[in-house]
Amino acid sequence: MPGPVISYGTRKALEVQLGEEAARELLSVMQKISDAVSALEKKKVDVTPVAPLGGQDLLSLMNSAFPMSE
Repeated sequence: MPGPVISYGTRKALEVQLGEEAARELLSVMQKISDAVSALEKKKVDVTPVAPLGGQDLLSLMNSAFPMSE
């Protein structure tokens, strides 16, 4: 698990303002979100189309990407 999501001072301020139990619950949720984002960043891949779009869709895509000047 990576390091803390927020600083010690911020955590203490949350405990004072929200109470220890609520601050702990909020920090737990924040840590889970941080872990999920880290996991998604590790799994991120580029997507390359394997098959052409087909027919008119491919033609219009090509025309918009490479307009022909007259």
